[in-house]
Amino acid sequence: MVQVGQKVVTVAEPMAFSNLVMMYDANILSSDLFNAILRSLFYTYCKNMAEDQIYILKMPSDGAALVGHIHKLLPEIPHIFQFRENVEKALISSYKMVQEIDSWDTAMYFNTNFPKLGMWLFGYQYEQRTIDKVKPQSLLELTMVIFGAPYYFFLKNRHCYALPEVTYENLVSKPEDTLSAVFDVCGISKLFIPEGVAALHRDSQAGTMMSRDKMAQVKNLELTALDRKKLNELVKKMELPASLFHF
Repeated sequence: MVQVGQKVVTVAEPMAFSNLVMMYDANILSSDLFNAILRSLFYTYCKNMAEDQIYILKMPSDGAALVGHIHKLLPEIPHIFQFRENVEKALISSYKMVQEIDSWDTAMYFNTNFPKLGMWLFGYQYEQRTIDKVKPQSLLELTMVIFGAPYYFFLKNRHCYALPEVTYENLVSKPEDTLSAVFDVCGISKLFIPEGVAALHRDSQAGTMMSRDKMAQVKNLELTALDRKKLNELVKKMELPASLFHF
């Protein structure tokens, strides 16, 4: 959780929403129960919110699958989507993080080679409907699903978002203008823009295995011709725009 004075509170990647995505994909919740849990999650996370405070929930990537449902249930909540236009660089960066977490590699092996045993051992991981649709066969392909699926849901529910996608590239090249648009939507005073710009240079993962220093020590993946071929095939299966997703 990050707090700016007493005004703005940010909750980073509340995993309860990921769990709800997995339960929804597994068809173990009725529509009424799903909506009741979804509503209660917002009430739970925001239960201590004062009238003059703003709460920002920085969703995990698979939370993009919930945006359409949230918009119907709680239309007063604005949604913002952040993305990196340099998809190849972003994919390789994501792959570096995924390969550092042993459980992803192990689950990928069992779910590919022994799917029933994999399901028994690991249950659902990530947003399962896209997994079932494209059937990734390697950790790189799974990373492509993790990275690319949110953009599919963004396009599907574009009408639910308060802004066009906020790109990492724009945050870096014109941070004041980009943050100004975001703060307008969120109702945050523009007096906080200098603090927001300064925060862009901080390592939010400092002291963890995902810190910038640790990730810099992990060798970058060099995509082979076969990797690129398979990734471009996944782009088609995932119904992503080839004008943006091309390898």
